[in-house]
Amino acid sequence: MSDQNITPKKSIRPEIQNVVLSETMTGEERFQNVTLRPILKLQNKILLAIFRDYISEKEAKKTKNNEKQRGYFRLSATKQREFIDTVFQKDIKFKSQLLGMIIGHFDLEEYNLYAQNKTGTDRRIINLLKERIFTGLAELQQDS
Repeated sequence: MSDQNITPKKSIRPEIQNVVLSETMTGEERFQNVTLRPILKLQNKILLAIFRDYISEKEAKKTKNNEKQRGYFRLSATKQREFIDTVFQKDIKFKSQLLGMIIGHFDLEEYNLYAQNKTGTDRRIINLLKERIFTGLAELQQDS
């Protein structure tokens, strides 16, 4: 089987200018900096759009059920972080969807590395996702 999909997947990823690679870095840290960060940067706009839609759906559901509506963008920064943390802790289906979007950008070699430490790598991906979403939505809020 030919590995024709490896080069195109890596070639579309943006370069991270300030990435630091050192000899003392663990394999997981290297994977995070070389693979995960570029994929998350590539997918940033779609990840933010998906999370915005998620927020809108949850707020619409609350309004429909006559619950007190408290818009995400009206929450304090601390409460926004708590909201994002809660989403990733409690909504396993949504978390899995976002993880799948990232994992789907791995080539076979990267997937094999991922498969050796799924739990640890998933935790890294989720932490990176939460930070990107928090920062990205804050920037969107400032632009509007």
